[in-house]
Amino acid sequence: SILMASDPTQHIPVKNARNGIQGVSQGVAENQFLIRIKFIESDLDIQIDDIFLSSALGGKFPNGYPLGKVIHVEQHTDESFLHIVLEPIQKTQNLEFVIILEEQ
Repeated sequence: SILMASDPTQHIPVKNARNGIQGVSQGVAENQFLIRIKFIESDLDIQIDDIFLSSALGGKFPNGYPLGKVIHVEQHTDESFLHIVLEPIQKTQNLEFVIILEEQ
């Protein structure tokens, strides 16, 4: 099967390329062109334009695969985690070729 990083049923371990902060990505069901990052505590340093990469902890994606760029960061005072939204690095509607990685 082929997994899309923006699939809302997939949870992918990710890390911030700038500072290594780790979280979990999930596609947004109501907008296939966005990705949410979950489980990053509200006191951590996440900025607009930060790039998130796959961290390979879940084994679904190779380490360092660029998933998306931060377009929205919001902190709610009554919640422990930041609300982070990414725009995917690669727009699926613009793809001409796809690399399929097989498990060995």
